[in-house]
Amino acid sequence: DGNARLDYQIDTQIFSVEKNTAGTAQRFLTGVPKCTTLSDTGPIAAAGMSRVTEGMSLMKTGSYLFAQRKNLCNRNVFAQSFTVPASLNGQVLVITPSASAEAPHTEAGYIESVWADDVNHAIRIIPDGIGPVITVNQALNDSSVVNKDTVENTTVELTSTDALSGVKTFYARVRNQDNGMSTLISAGADGKVTFVIDATDALYAGDLLIEAVSIVDTPTAKAMGFLFLRPLQKKKSTHQVLIFIMTSTSNYP
Repeated sequence: DGNARLDYQIDTQIFSVEKNTAGTAQRFLTGVPKCTTLSDTGPIAAAGMSRVTEGMSLMKTGSYLFAQRKNLCNRNVFAQSFTVPASLNGQVLVITPSASAEAPHTEAGYIESVWADDVNHAIRIIPDGIGPVITVNQALNDSSVVNKDTVENTTVELTSTDALSGVKTFYARVRNQDNGMSTLISAGADGKVTFVIDATDALYAGDLLIEAVSIVDTPTAKAMGFLFLRPLQKKKSTHQVLIFIMTSTSNYP
């Protein structure tokens, strides 16, 4: 409704959220302070903005918030981060951006963007906040002790799976805690990290820390697994196997 004026600028940014289709089951409204002069501005301080959440509790506001006015205050650049609860993992959420402005020259006193146009800019997301699973081969998983006096070579086989997004990157780093040697081993064509602990190789002579890292095909989650191989009674031919698997999940906008 015309160019921006000191009393008429886009001052409310809105993200509407609905399951499966565009809708307004939940709305996030952020008030953006008006320009005091009709010129481009730098980033607007988040402390000067106001936030209101309406409707269902599908998502929560994140810590990131950015706004900037451009084109003589006729255009807003706006970004906001959100978190999604684990209960919605794998479900479809549709986020529709819209805006409104106080308009004292109109009867209603404000103007909103046209919803039929807004839905053309909606985005569809499938949250995946659960990290992948890392497992170690049965031979090590079922034994607390692997004796190299009776087993010439011990094979370590690590596998990673992710039910929703799939595994993008999987590798393991072997570190010798005694002599400082280390090596990085990437997954093969079968998706597994496989290597043989050779008693004649200096890399494997001593306490070993095997760190496995799996990253899914989205930047939202990863898992790290730690496998410790420690000699018993200072004998380098016999190793105690202690297995610790932990998952670290991060959520991003």
